[in-house]
Amino acid sequence: MDIGWKLASGIATGAAGFAANKAVGAGWKGFTGRETPLDDADDNFSTREILIFAIASAVVVAVAQVLATQAAKKWYGPVRDA
Repeated sequence: MDIGWKLASGIATGAAGFAANKAVGAGWKGFTGRETPLDDADDNFSTREILIFAIASAVVVAVAQVLATQAAKKWYGPVRDA
């Protein structure tokens, strides 16, 4: 596999995951008025709240990473097999 593609896709998915995680955290704080379950271990979160946060976070991060990989493919061009 092309090392350039590995770098491009890794950077794209990493940046997308980071940005999506920050967006979910900001949305959670805006909606609930509290820090996320990951950021505030001292707060008492119900199992329902933890599940909602985990599902929302996973979906948003996964979608962002797929879109970032597709954008990186368009930018990078055809991937050459080594």
